[in-house]
Amino acid sequence: MTQSPPDNHRVITLRDAKTVDDEAANWLMILSRENVSGHTLGEFEAWLRQSVRHRRAFDRLSALWDDFGALTVLEDHAASVAEMSNLSKDKISRRVLMGVAASAGLAVLGGATFYTRWSAEQIQEGEFRTAVGEQKIVRLSDGSVVHLNTDTELLIAFTPSARNVALYRGEAHFEVAKDSRRKFGVRAGGGRIEAVGTAFTVRLRPSVGVEVTVEEGRVVLAPDAVDAEQNTALAKDAQHLSVGGNAIYNADIKKIAQLKQAEVTRKLSWRQGVLAYAGEPLSDVIADISRYTNVTIEVSDPSLRARPIGGYFKVDDVDELFESLELNFGLVVDRISDDHVQIRKAS
Repeated sequence: MTQSPPDNHRVITLRDAKTVDDEAANWLMILSRENVSGHTLGEFEAWLRQSVRHRRAFDRLSALWDDFGALTVLEDHAASVAEMSNLSKDKISRRVLMGVAASAGLAVLGGATFYTRWSAEQIQEGEFRTAVGEQKIVRLSDGSVVHLNTDTELLIAFTPSARNVALYRGEAHFEVAKDSRRKFGVRAGGGRIEAVGTAFTVRLRPSVGVEVTVEEGRVVLAPDAVDAEQNTALAKDAQHLSVGGNAIYNADIKKIAQLKQAEVTRKLSWRQGVLAYAGEPLSDVIADISRYTNVTIEVSDPSLRARPIGGYFKVDDVDELFESLELNFGLVVDRISDDHVQIRKAS
């Protein structure tokens, strides 16, 4: 009997065929709509009964939906749009729910595609880059995993005594394998983030600083680490961040906050190919979305920049964002050219 190859050698092509996961995502989207008919519910129940795989796929997507904190988004967003009396609250909620359902499907399908990019060779040194709109996953020799977001560049250099990463541009998420003899350090913007076994994200934000978010475990953050590449002691003003910890630093630490789980999940949802917002100002949303496209997005009226925005959007579909801004937020998107759009108030 021929044995199956190891998991990290398999090529997964879930995006290329109609699969059970794809069908489950479609059902989740259908069931998020209002006034689902008895006939449709009967079809759904029949689909569930076809096999255990169908039930498991739907349960997995439903759990993912909950993990994204969809209800929290809706609750937060409801308050932010209450003043917009010319828009239907039901219409907004339905649109956001449908977006979450579609995004849930993307999370599973897109995640499978990302995993095919893992190399069979475990890496302990090298330079890695992603283009605008591209994401990559790299598995390291110690068992750690690095997920590079759009337009990112970093250098990995492992030695017998240290595990060092230098982040030059963009954003990366690190799932660090435990190794008490060799701390795992990420150099970014003059500072250093150090961990033994944990999961955290580091993002270089031009004109703002370096942002660190801890998903699991604990990290030590030194905004002005000296000789960090040699794994020497961190600066005296180093700070400890635990699960949910979020900090921004440049020469020193500018801000430390403790995020709720739903906030952490939304902030890190890019790993599933989704961007999630719950009342962030339009200016922040545009700055975030702009990292994934070469289209220049301009807000013509400065008074619009503080407009709160909520919802879920696919990282590879900026048109979905534009459509949502027009349908749900009373804005107009003018397409000046193929690579330039302008956002303004409706007349």
